[in-house]
Amino acid sequence: MEMNEVPVTLIIFNRPETTRKVFEQVKKICPKKIFIISDEGRNEKEKEIVREARRIVEDIDWECEIHKNYAKQNMGCGYRVSSGLDWVFDHTEFSIILEDDCVPNRSFFRFCSEMLEKYRDDERIMYISGNNFHKQIPFSHSYDFVNIGWIWGWATWRRAWEKYDFKISSWKEESKNKMLRRFYTDNEYPIFENDLKALSDRGLFTWDFQWQYACACNNGMCIVPCKNLITNIGFGEEATHTKTRRAYYDGRSSELEFPLSDPEFIIPNRKYDYLTLVHLKGFEPGIIRRNLREFRIKIARQRHKIMRCRYEKN
Repeated sequence: MEMNEVPVTLIIFNRPETTRKVFEQVKKICPKKIFIISDEGRNEKEKEIVREARRIVEDIDWECEIHKNYAKQNMGCGYRVSSGLDWVFDHTEFSIILEDDCVPNRSFFRFCSEMLEKYRDDERIMYISGNNFHKQIPFSHSYDFVNIGWIWGWATWRRAWEKYDFKISSWKEESKNKMLRRFYTDNEYPIFENDLKALSDRGLFTWDFQWQYACACNNGMCIVPCKNLITNIGFGEEATHTKTRRAYYDGRSSELEFPLSDPEFIIPNRKYDYLTLVHLKGFEPGIIRRNLREFRIKIARQRHKIMRCRYEKN
């Protein structure tokens, strides 16, 4: 399957400049079909900025089938993205998905097209990521499989997205029987349990936790490339979730080499998943336990010092 035969989905909002940079890369491959998902602004000033972003991605000077799903009022990040992707997969079997701050390199499109074709009917694979932030974990092949992937530039199939439930309707039952302990490690499960509980208690303010939940419930894996193929340029005050740059992310991407070297076995790389957990939450469970132990020792010493001072005074 040629790169330009894969439909590209663009998720845009109120950042015309980052949108322009993403779209410049999309233009280079001239996809035959583009889906555009756009939320509406929350006030008149933002509405004009949103219209500017829309004009950028509508500037298509090649033969292309364009589909637009523009909100008439602000829907919020969670429902806008989830409902938009529902719409996309009502119209196509698979798609590359790019948000307005995720700039892909050229090899990302070829990588996704080959993986979408190769694993089209493999129910074990839920999606393809363009991200690899763990350079300390060498890959023996061009890509590997993980349980916990990133979605700063990704691709998936209708068959996988059909398993997505924005409302995570089964969560209350899952939180009782804890069946997902079979999918996550002892370190991972409490973290994702807390995330999902917060999502359930505070309202459905995002969409990506639900996607990870769908993957976990279906014992699904993600494909990750041996090199990072996406540059996220969205860090800043205008961002919804990435207001500050993460320590693990250096902002660089590298071109992938072809032809691809395929792994011999479809088994999740749990070392990679462990580092993803560390980076997602900004801590390492082992370090937290050690720091807590040292803190308790310091408190005990301080108490001993206070008691000794009181004894000497008496």
